[in-house]
Amino acid sequence: MTIEISASLDPAVGKNLEGYLQELNNLEYISIHCDIMRSDFVTRNSVNAEQYLYILKNSKHPVDVHIMANSIELELRKALKNHPPRSLSVHIESQLTKEYNSGLVIDLDTENLDGELIKSAKVITVMSVKAGASGQKFNSSALEKIKIIKNLNKFARIILDGGINSENIAQVKNAGVDTAVVGSYLYNTHDKKATLELLQG
Repeated sequence: MTIEISASLDPAVGKNLEGYLQELNNLEYISIHCDIMRSDFVTRNSVNAEQYLYILKNSKHPVDVHIMANSIELELRKALKNHPPRSLSVHIESQLTKEYNSGLVIDLDTENLDGELIKSAKVITVMSVKAGASGQKFNSSALEKIKIIKNLNKFARIILDGGINSENIAQVKNAGVDTAVVGSYLYNTHDKKATLELLQG
């Protein structure tokens, strides 16, 4: 099946965000994944309003936003409202679910899959690593969650995020994932075009 590859910007934030985004703009048939983190939910802060606006205004690809926070600052709220991404997802445990409820994130250790929230979501991101850090190893238990989610909501776009590479992309495709987020694996490779083609199959 055809799968969309989404390039996570997280490995480049605070290092070479502008340069990496330009590299990605030279590739075709991908999307961009932007993680917004706050230390009230994970272990670090990442992507402020200025960086978000830079990404939205300079990416030639569609951008999906994944918020790992219980609260975000007013300036960022305004940026998200005035320059909305293709999708915006928050963790099912987050205090932001009432405000941003069209997209949900199911973390690796999330066990309580709220049926009503899942049924109403347009986009559901399933984590195949623990949210908050790039470069972790893929955990195939996330694929079992996808089966449950698909039974509850057949119409949501399913995003799988974490540890995806050429060794497990076949499993990801077979699980019926619509969008596969690739972070460190793509960022660290020399020939990004060839790596992307390998993942796309």
